[in-house]
Amino acid sequence: MSDEVQPSFGDWMRKIEALIKEGNLGPVAELLRRTPEKWRERPRFLASIARLRFKSGDSSGALSAVESAIHAGASQPGIFLLKAEVHKRLGQSDEYQQTLKSMLAQFPGNPVALKRLTVHHLTENNLGAARACVAELPDTPDMADFRMSVDYRIAVCLGDVGGVVAALDQIALGALALPALPELRGVLLEIPKEKRDELVQKLTVKWPDLSDKIETKSYSLTARLSKRSAKDQAMALALGGQTQKAQNLLKRTFPNGKMDTGTMAMIDCLPPESSQKRPIVFDNGGDVVASKKGKTGTTLLVFTGLRDRAMMPIEFIDRFCAAEGHSVVYIRDVTRSGFIGGVPALAQDFSGSLAALSKLVDDFDTKKLLCLGTSFGGFGAIRHAIQLKADRVLAASAPTNVTSEFLADIDDKRGRLVARRLHRTFPFGRLDLLPEVVAAQGRCHIDLWFGSEHEVDVQHARYLSDCPGVSLFPISELGEHLSLPHVIASGAFEEFLNR
Repeated sequence: MSDEVQPSFGDWMRKIEALIKEGNLGPVAELLRRTPEKWRERPRFLASIARLRFKSGDSSGALSAVESAIHAGASQPGIFLLKAEVHKRLGQSDEYQQTLKSMLAQFPGNPVALKRLTVHHLTENNLGAARACVAELPDTPDMADFRMSVDYRIAVCLGDVGGVVAALDQIALGALALPALPELRGVLLEIPKEKRDELVQKLTVKWPDLSDKIETKSYSLTARLSKRSAKDQAMALALGGQTQKAQNLLKRTFPNGKMDTGTMAMIDCLPPESSQKRPIVFDNGGDVVASKKGKTGTTLLVFTGLRDRAMMPIEFIDRFCAAEGHSVVYIRDVTRSGFIGGVPALAQDFSGSLAALSKLVDDFDTKKLLCLGTSFGGFGAIRHAIQLKADRVLAASAPTNVTSEFLADIDDKRGRLVARRLHRTFPFGRLDLLPEVVAAQGRCHIDLWFGSEHEVDVQHARYLSDCPGVSLFPISELGEHLSLPHVIASGAFEEFLNR
């Protein structure tokens, strides 16, 4: 810093804080380095170091700097909120909660802390604690939308379709801004069609941009591509031969060390268009999408999850299959039942759908049959692979037992509206794959892939671990449900196609 013109500490820090807020981190490190020694132990300076490290992706360093700032006397709400966010990023749930509670002890009724603590309790399924936090929020118009969102989320947690409908009706009627509505598309599909159409009409008239998030099919890779996720845009670019553009898009979207390495690696290993031995399928959104007949004698049946995809658009998967020259049939779970309810486009029930799929397989002159299923589609893939006498099935992050008792035992709270409907609709034996896998006696090889750090998926895989023919493939350090991109990136999917 120049000895001639020396700004005040306040002016100096405001400049640094403005750059951090803008995300313009390049000059910040230099400004911090040039800060006079006499200012470097001040809480505000230490807090800026914490924010810079947090924005740069250095969570451990940020936590250390936050602690130093608090020890030096930093006591504003912002420093506690930053500390909470660092704990959240580090996956330290208990510390995140305790930090927010400590903040509320010093700043009773702080709405930001109360809202974040409410959402945390909802995530932990602690509905009573969530309601208690909401009760402490000020009764102001700007809090009304958040309260409506909480009512919706509690109804989803309880699997209460009537409560969901009431909450969405209230939101459509009275919300000033669109509140957070997790799982909305899937939730709407659990509501009877007439009422669902009414709600969709109300919500999309009020918030037109919502239509892209709740369309009945989420299959499209190319339609309205500019409104698709960065991952889908990157995959579309890669399929069009623009791999570098795809990689650059991901780097811009996931900066500061938050890169989606699975998607990036998957794009890197995408077979070139010139390698195709048959045309790639065009996904028209149908319930059953079949490729042209391949010449290898191998047919792959792909069972999608509840989002009508196989953890990615099916065109992307098909590039790998077309490069091998295999025949493929992509099947959507229209009944949202893990295919227990069959495929209505093929037949009225499971047995009829099974017969229709068997005929499709025969029409391809199949000598070797493979099955692939992702998420809840993996449940259907395993069952169909056994029934159709497939050689092998790859199930990515698949549930293996969806009985109410098992889900409670492993604390699996996902898709509660779907689970409650399944428990009402189908007999107990159709919800548990173990008896069928045991009875198959290893005739069909079952490969279960899952993130080693995703505890619920781990428990589902372990449930079948002692069965003949079952092999477990935990993906090291993966804590998310979306495992197929990592399977593809590792080369295991191409190996599966050629076994």
